[in-house]
Amino acid sequence: METLLLLLFIGVGLGSTYGLVGLSLVSIQNATGLFNLAQGEAVMLGAVLAYGLISVVGIPYPLSVLLIIVGAVVLGLFVNWILVSPLLKRDVDHITIVIGTYSVGLVIVGITGELTDYAFVAPPPLLSMSQYKIGFFPIVPQYAVAIIAALLLSVSYWYFINKTYTGWALKATSYNADMCKLLGISSDRMIALAFVIAAVISAVAGIVSGPLGAANAEMGFPLLLKGFIAAVVGGMGNPLAAMVGGLTIGILHVMVSGYLAPGYAELAVFLFLILTLYIRPHGIFGVRD
Repeated sequence: METLLLLLFIGVGLGSTYGLVGLSLVSIQNATGLFNLAQGEAVMLGAVLAYGLISVVGIPYPLSVLLIIVGAVVLGLFVNWILVSPLLKRDVDHITIVIGTYSVGLVIVGITGELTDYAFVAPPPLLSMSQYKIGFFPIVPQYAVAIIAALLLSVSYWYFINKTYTGWALKATSYNADMCKLLGISSDRMIALAFVIAAVISAVAGIVSGPLGAANAEMGFPLLLKGFIAAVVGGMGNPLAAMVGGLTIGILHVMVSGYLAPGYAELAVFLFLILTLYIRPHGIFGVRD
């Protein structure tokens, strides 16, 4: 029973990081209608920079977190400024823009890999990675950090996108940018804001998930894939659904790894995605536009 509870807790913690990545994808999709495939590299930079700033340079943890978030925001705005917004204004097909963001991600991987020799690093955890017990329930404090961060960010984003004028304006931009301009809504500002929000979420995801496993320059795409699956399983466009999707595949992944074999875990996640799309093509909480 204790093993089951521990695996469940770890699955929720791991799924929280997948949910955060999915949430970052949803935040940009809500404003632009497209996916930023460089988002996984933003998470990777959060983890690798946490190691470099805290463990190597010796900058205090709080200041390092602030610097990482600022750096992620600058990167997100740069990707938007140099690629996404110009191509959207030229009415380029979305698939072309998505491929462009993937190319940007490959450039980031290459630069980071050259600077780190593609070595695996161990970002320092905010709390202990040792197992403790609260009553009969086993926990690992660093996984609890990931859970709390995911809860706070997902609820905050849900409130922003559904309960504030700016959130409504951001979401409306993806439906009809021309109509938004007639209403005095700047689509450029809304898209830039979406990239800022996604950058903050990705940076936090990298900081909290880095200590959970070895981080290196190539960790971004697997995380992006899990985040995308989380968003699709939960239901695209719904931030809380992305988090539910992340928790679901996180628990499934850990349970299959723990009771069967790690090699079956990836297969189980993809089979679950196929099953979900067969039964609920728009995701568990998704709705037809």
